Amino acid sequence: MTHTLHISSDNLAGMLDRLRLTKDRYWTGTFVSSANVLIASSVGDTMSVSANAVTIKGDLPERVTIPLGVLDKWFKRLKGDVEISHDDQMVTFTCGDAVLPIRTLADAHNLLPEEPKAKFAVPAGVWDAIRQVASFASNDRDRPVLSHVHLRGGKVMATDSYRLGQVTVKGLKRDISLDPTIVKILDRVDLDVAKVLVDDRNRLHVSEPDGRFVVSGYEDDPPKVDGLWSMEGRQELRVNRKDLIDAVKHLAGVRMSNTTPVAFKTDGDYTSLILSVETADESTATRTLPCEGYGAATFGFNPTYLAETLSSLSDETVIFHMVPGKEKTMPVVFVEGDFAAVIMPVRIP
Repeated sequence: MTHTLHISSDNLAGMLDRLRLTKDRYWTGTFVSSANVLIASSVGDTMSVSANAVTIKGDLPERVTIPLGVLDKWFKRLKGDVEISHDDQMVTFTCGDAVLPIRTLADAHNLLPEEPKAKFAVPAGVWDAIRQVASFASNDRDRPVLSHVHLRGGKVMATDSYRLGQVTVKGLKRDISLDPTIVKILDRVDLDVAKVLVDDRNRLHVSEPDGRFVVSGYEDDPPKVDGLWSMEGRQELRVNRKDLIDAVKHLAGVRMSNTTPVAFKTDGDYTSLILSVETADESTATRTLPCEGYGAATFGFNPTYLAETLSSLSDETVIFHMVPGKEKTMPVVFVEGDFAAVIMPVRIP
């Protein structure tokens, strides 16, 4: 038996754009006709939900799961009404003379959770703090303690074990850990009107009249970071932030491999910072920037981690807080207002 529903291509394409939370072309979604919604499960337990997005015509099965990545590109090139028909094994999308049949998938986990009643108190600055530290979280989903943003004890923190970002937020009372995809969600909702709720599985629900985002949580303790922020015995090295980001990215583009670090060295009178990297033809590329403070030092960083850390800052001048004689082994601290970051140096040849 074939079941049919209709939706405009613009509506469907816009809906897919809003629901996409991952670059993976094989992301999946589920039509739930009984609730008249489309669910896209993107990263772990994080899911985006578009409510009342489709007009049901006919007797559609209660649940149909398909890969949405194919549709994402398909409907951006089409205009007009889309007929979506379904039988036991296939979903067929028809728009004019364009026909796209897609085999259905086993519906394993795209379950629409009920909207909780418990509100999540959102103090001023917490969303900006999450945006600022989210890039410090690990991409390794097998290490959830490192792949989440942790809100604990009035602080918002994330770390991948190589660098760490932390922001102090006044009035933050609820302890919760969130998937970093929360950043993409914050950019897609009107936070002035959205309801922010939390359920008994430590998941955050960001609800609007036409949809809901459910952000997976982590219920264990975050990493212990006591002592990393100690400023005892540290001295300062000051460099223009934008110039430093430009130099780091420039050298990263010509380095021998993705694991090759960028080396930093101060000159004899401590007024210049020399950045260098070994290139693919075994020569050395350098950039020289003016600097102030500190003393003779040689150290190295993963350029991607350093550039992301510097991009999370906003002041014109960036200050490296380092321990004299231990630049190669002690983490470097950056502090800017309520934000602090730590990055571990790497060994250089």
